[in-house]
Amino acid sequence: MRLVATKVNNMDNNEIKYTLPEGWIWTTIGEIGIVASGGTPPTRNPEFWGGDIAWITPSDLSNYKNVYISKGARNITRIGLEYSSAKLFPKGSILFSSRAPIGYVVIAKNEMSTNQGFKNIIITESLISEYVYYYLKTIKPLAEKMASGTTFLELSATKFTQIPFPLAPLKEQSRIVAKIEELFSELEHAEAGLIKAQKILRVYRHALLKNAFEGKLTEKWRNENPLKINKSGENFNIQLPNGWIWNNLGNIAQISMGQSPPGNTYNTKGNGLPLINGPVEFNKSPFSKTKKVKWTTKPLKICDEGDLLICVRGSTTGRQNIAGFTACIGRGVAAIHASDKISIDYLAYFTYFSQRKIYEMGTGSTFPSISKEQIGNILVPLCPISEQIQIVEELEKRFTLIENLDKSIINAFLKIELNRQSILKKAFKGDLIAQDKNDEPAINLLNKIFQKKDLYILDQKLITKEKPIKKKSMDTNYTIKEILEKTVQPIESRELWLKSKHKDNIEEFYAELKKIEHEINIIIEGKESSIILKR
Repeated sequence: MRLVATKVNNMDNNEIKYTLPEGWIWTTIGEIGIVASGGTPPTRNPEFWGGDIAWITPSDLSNYKNVYISKGARNITRIGLEYSSAKLFPKGSILFSSRAPIGYVVIAKNEMSTNQGFKNIIITESLISEYVYYYLKTIKPLAEKMASGTTFLELSATKFTQIPFPLAPLKEQSRIVAKIEELFSELEHAEAGLIKAQKILRVYRHALLKNAFEGKLTEKWRNENPLKINKSGENFNIQLPNGWIWNNLGNIAQISMGQSPPGNTYNTKGNGLPLINGPVEFNKSPFSKTKKVKWTTKPLKICDEGDLLICVRGSTTGRQNIAGFTACIGRGVAAIHASDKISIDYLAYFTYFSQRKIYEMGTGSTFPSISKEQIGNILVPLCPISEQIQIVEELEKRFTLIENLDKSIINAFLKIELNRQSILKKAFKGDLIAQDKNDEPAINLLNKIFQKKDLYILDQKLITKEKPIKKKSMDTNYTIKEILEKTVQPIESRELWLKSKHKDNIEEFYAELKKIEHEINIIIEGKESSIILKR
């Protein structure tokens, strides 16, 4: 028999989409644990940093796959903890990122602290951390829906505590966690096989290109089509066959370095010539054609349709695409226009093969870039056009096979992730394992949780009361306007928030922003925004 979910406290019935098994109960996150935010000690005080207290931010969880975490990139000191809004969370606490982005979740492997980008749940022994963890893995869409903010979404502590929570009997929680971990282990094993297959494909792709530019891919064709013998040479660990020569790219192609037009000439309405700054306008495949994103009415440097485009600045140096149309090229790209000595498709495969070496040409500075001279000096293994065409045909056939295999692997990854979500959905609807009628009902467990929470809060109050009075003065808390009055440059919204007295309350931050909105200018650039006082 199932019990229809009922309204718990101020919970919106519309958020409860399903009924629970007998013995379970709907409650809220605020009722099953103690919710608390983190904090950040002032970074300019060295006394507060480099201690033995683990401290994490949401960025520490980017690409983090483990259930538990023991430390982040930085530690804070005991004094940093005492003289800031940071808190020490006990082992087993669940750490949930509430902004930038919302939805990362881990379990504290030991005592640790977090910055204010988390809403953390301290639980008692009347609840299993892993059960809460796996449930929180399912609520990201709901958490984002409940968040607020114009500059970036932030889930407040109040909203977080209101999120519905399906509480199962304690023994059933253990069985659910065990089953989830068993099934997830099988999925992880399948993922490991897919990752291995991807690595094999990468190795095969590189070996295929190396063989192509050593002439091994067309060795049979070359024997059937004898050519005049030219000198051979070595580069990129390649021994050229007879009939091939090394030649500088500048000798066999025209290279044009981009130049960005004035920013006030950009538009998205199609006026003027398409603008390619790279890699925003590049499609995913290095051999695909560019897309139209922006236009300019005052083009300075032009590429032709079919030119090879290579990024020449920053971390994307070496990335490439084929110009899908005549366009203006910005300073972030170079256009290569092939002569009659070389096929542009053959050249595109070779520059793709050489992408890492091209990138390394620009290293040695904080912002890598490569010059026209460096590009022109790239040595290209040159064979007769007829053989270049044959090489391209062979590579295209094999690359098509590789791409199809790659897509199959990606689809398999997606299916695994869908299986994970399906497992979790079943788990918290009570459909993953059979219920045991002998389990103590969750309503009794909830009462125990309340009692344990009250005892924990009382203990913490006693501990706080016994702490010595803080004598070290803290940094002054400034209003938004006070901070803006001290700077002549726009300040990034997130930085402004963290510097203000509202760093622990995003809603108060937005409230003050609204009060002074007639006194400020907000500058939007992509997904980022900056604020400056009108002067």
